[in-house]
Amino acid sequence: MDKQVKKISFLGFGAFNCAIAHYLTKKFAKDDNYNFFFWDIDENVYNNFTTDKKHPYHFQEMAFNDKIQGLKNKEDLIKDSDIVIIGINAQNINEALKDIGPMINRDTTFIIISKGIDNKTHELLSTIVHKNTKDTKFNNPIAVFSGGTIAKDIANNVPLIAEIACQNNVCTELAADLFHSDTLRIYTNNDVLSVEIAGALKNFISIGAGICEGLGFSIGTKSSFITRAAFDVYKIAKKMGASDTTFLPGSASFWGDIMLSCFGDTRNKEFGKRICTDGKTPLELIEEMKKEHKTVEGYYSVKAAHEIARENSIDAPSIDFIYQIIYEGADPLETYNKMMARDRKKLGI
Repeated sequence: MDKQVKKISFLGFGAFNCAIAHYLTKKFAKDDNYNFFFWDIDENVYNNFTTDKKHPYHFQEMAFNDKIQGLKNKEDLIKDSDIVIIGINAQNINEALKDIGPMINRDTTFIIISKGIDNKTHELLSTIVHKNTKDTKFNNPIAVFSGGTIAKDIANNVPLIAEIACQNNVCTELAADLFHSDTLRIYTNNDVLSVEIAGALKNFISIGAGICEGLGFSIGTKSSFITRAAFDVYKIAKKMGASDTTFLPGSASFWGDIMLSCFGDTRNKEFGKRICTDGKTPLELIEEMKKEHKTVEGYYSVKAAHEIARENSIDAPSIDFIYQIIYEGADPLETYNKMMARDRKKLGI
């Protein structure tokens, strides 16, 4: 990296930021120029990590490098940071960032690893970060990390691909060099909008894949749903100003993420499956999974997607399907059958 990075900070220390911290401290284990710190709103994370060098909820068998340290104060984390890696769920990110402007005292680069869309404003996460940092006197570029990656794979150093998206070329190279290794291959992309939309809206597709599993459908049925749901996301993305490149084959941030989310061990898919198997309402499941420290971003992003589709007269049957089950209490099997019974259409419509 051309820029000499010294302080790398993790804002939020949930499962994914925890895994990223483990990965980076191993990558730079022999480089004394890098110092890693984290802050989390849950004081149990700091207390447990400080006492036992373990996360209280995630990767409890993992031995963390001494290079990563917890901080009790958010201001101490932000101050003098060269890079801040944001791993806070989408619905809480605005609240977490609203007071950080005065804490920034240098040209800090922000890298967003969270995926989602604000349920109320429909703002993407880079917009929220920019809104909360734009009044500083410093240059604070914003990058997005995205792809078909889950925390345990990152932590276990399995071979993966991902993307770094940023409109600032220096920031793009800085962030890509930070993450790139022999086991994590990074591709760069300057279309932040498309990468964020892909990462946010693929979450509801994963819920649908879980519903297919919960209903006992074959992998062929699940694949059929994913195929058409991906097209619905593409239609919304284009309306929001996205380019085509991010949605083509080879894209880690769309197709890579969809395949992992729909066929792997993911929270959104688990939520969809449990809707059909646990005998509880979607909201009851959301509250239960929160207690299990599992955020289901698709629960929120499908509401935003449904509203965007309606506002723009976009026909998006897969979104309607998930929305009706989650927010209107529709029966999953009956709703799926109704979706399948629609009038035949020409491909591309």
